[in-house]
Amino acid sequence: AADDDWDDKEGTSKVTAPFEVDGEVRHDWGQDNLREWDGAVTWDDDVMVLNGRNFDKMTQKIPHILVEVYAPWCGHCQKFEPIYRKAASQFRLNDVDVVLAKLDG
Repeated sequence: AADDDWDDKEGTSKVTAPFEVDGEVRHDWGQDNLREWDGAVTWDDDVMVLNGRNFDKMTQKIPHILVEVYAPWCGHCQKFEPIYRKAASQFRLNDVDVVLAKLDG
């Protein structure tokens, strides 16, 4: 049932207004605002961006996934970001069955 609201091809939620979240009625704010809380997957180049609402679903759904837990303020994380992005792009271009993801933690 929950998967009926998910569009795998587009990687976005099909939620329309009005809708209920945790017992609270909300209205359609547009896709950009929905992504924060509904668990829709976003991408930073070829790196999947995870959050607390989509982490379990995606790590269970994707058989080969590597998740970087990072802090945006961390100098080491900032240095590693272009390397991680390049690796994700190379995996995609070479049809490697691994998804590189990141989680702000």
